[in-house]
Amino acid sequence: MHPRSLTASVHDLCAAAIAWMASYALRFNFDIPPNFVETMWRSLLWIIPLQAVIFHGFGLYRGIWRFASIPDLRRIALAAGTAGLAIPALLLMQQRLSDVPRSVLILHPLLLVLIMGGSRFLYRAWKDGQLISPRQFDAAPVIVMGAGAAGAVLLRDLAGSQRWRAVGLLDDDPAKLRLQIQGVSVLGRLDDVARIAAAHQVPTVIIAMPSASASVRRRAVELVVSAGLKALTVPALADVLSGRVTAAEVRQVELEICSGASRCCLTMPDSRTSCPGSPCW
Repeated sequence: MHPRSLTASVHDLCAAAIAWMASYALRFNFDIPPNFVETMWRSLLWIIPLQAVIFHGFGLYRGIWRFASIPDLRRIALAAGTAGLAIPALLLMQQRLSDVPRSVLILHPLLLVLIMGGSRFLYRAWKDGQLISPRQFDAAPVIVMGAGAAGAVLLRDLAGSQRWRAVGLLDDDPAKLRLQIQGVSVLGRLDDVARIAAAHQVPTVIIAMPSASASVRRRAVELVVSAGLKALTVPALADVLSGRVTAAEVRQVELEICSGASRCCLTMPDSRTSCPGSPCW
């Protein structure tokens, strides 16, 4: 077995034991009678191996905790439910069903799902940077323009970033005002960028509207530049979804005057500007 799977297996067996003991503690208001304490410990000797077989049978160790999701929680619930049926069935076969309070048999699978599922999602939240970390306070604050699919992907990537910290979203759709994406609120329209940036002391704006028309993106850059802020843009959404790049790999946008008309040009990583030889907005 892979060391990571072995660690997860040991964790789940410990969770099963804790859930079993916690069920007794809740049933007796944390004052377990001595005879039930003995029964609780004795029953663990066969309950833990039984649940180990069930957990492996449901493939709980094929997934990666870093990407724990709803299917993983579904497998945990099914495994805990199966254990919740198998334990009283075996007690009945041994004619010892009266040794275990019925409320314990009900509480145990519920607590098991809570502990096993909660630990996985807490681990994922920690790895994704969703939990509070001192490093987040060192990250530079930014405003994200665009509360669509690209904005959502960008916020997910920024959650684990040590460089940027999103403080708010801007979008011209009035239905999105005051709503939240990844815990970040839509604070106003694109025209409000100067006011909101000043209120939150934000020097940088990331424009996350790769699927918008060129005129809309150009207007967004003009609003950012006229407010004296630094404008960045995200890669094309297709490149992000394909895995070639992450949404957090932003590029600087410069506003240039070409033939009397404003043009938005990308500044490449090596400080070259893609105007006028490369396509601009």
